[in-house]
Amino acid sequence: MERQRGPDAVKQYWRRHLEPEVYRVLAPLRWLDWQPYDAQGAYEVAAVLGIDPALLPCLVLLAPEHTAAGAPGRADRIVFPVHEATPAWFRMLFGHLTRLIGPTARPPAVSSDERSFRRLLHFFGTPISVQTAVRRLNAAPPADRAADSEAFARVRGVEQAVRDALVPASVAVARPENHFTDCRVVIHSGTSGATVTENFYFQGANTTFINKPVDTVVRDFQHTYAQAPAQDGLTRLLALVLTSRDLPDADREEAAGAVHDLARITAEPEPDTATARTRLQRLREILASGADIAQPALAIVASVAGMLAA
Repeated sequence: MERQRGPDAVKQYWRRHLEPEVYRVLAPLRWLDWQPYDAQGAYEVAAVLGIDPALLPCLVLLAPEHTAAGAPGRADRIVFPVHEATPAWFRMLFGHLTRLIGPTARPPAVSSDERSFRRLLHFFGTPISVQTAVRRLNAAPPADRAADSEAFARVRGVEQAVRDALVPASVAVARPENHFTDCRVVIHSGTSGATVTENFYFQGANTTFINKPVDTVVRDFQHTYAQAPAQDGLTRLLALVLTSRDLPDADREEAAGAVHDLARITAEPEPDTATARTRLQRLREILASGADIAQPALAIVASVAGMLAA
């Protein structure tokens, strides 16, 4: 359904999005043999499946009895909106479904030659519409339609219970005690009426501290990226972002993450200028709305861009 493009279309895409010198370096490495999926295609898929766009992103289970005669009705589909794109949330969803569905029949094994041939046909063939892709999927009967129908019925029977179990932490009732939810840890301190709350977000190697002392965040940044050539400028930029009173919390958090990314990129032996260019452009957009820091912050961004030739 992603409608992968042929080599000519892929080349045209990257030539539009990359500087000529960057394209000449990356093309021989075969890093530009693919084209990113057009996220707008999700709306087209939703329309074919009869899904309200307001439910995107979501997981859709189709009844095995559904045919390609038209968009599936409510009785033919089960929809689970994706509230949080976190590993823990997906583990919870697919854990419930795995227990309900049980073991499934595997398709016949395909040889490596046949897989390669199919890949070539897909790559060089004419992209098909989403409607055609869905029609082809519906035309291929499952290995055990009866077993799949029973599994679909089991999921349908507890659909609401599964949804209730997937309520995201962001809409859960606030709790006054210290607690953690998935990648978020909340610590309350202070006396009644003068409580200070600190929120810690853990995302793999990248950790963003909300409402942490600025000095602590800056010091940790300096220790982590001591070898980065642009460390001095990025340290000043991080401090400006964290102390801004005009930037909303969400923008400060995103800007701080972009500064960390730039520090990591500049510290690499061969900086990824394409990614750096993206981060710098996003920083320009965010910082322009922070009237109290815009002038000095944008000057630092311009300096780092010149250093990276980005």
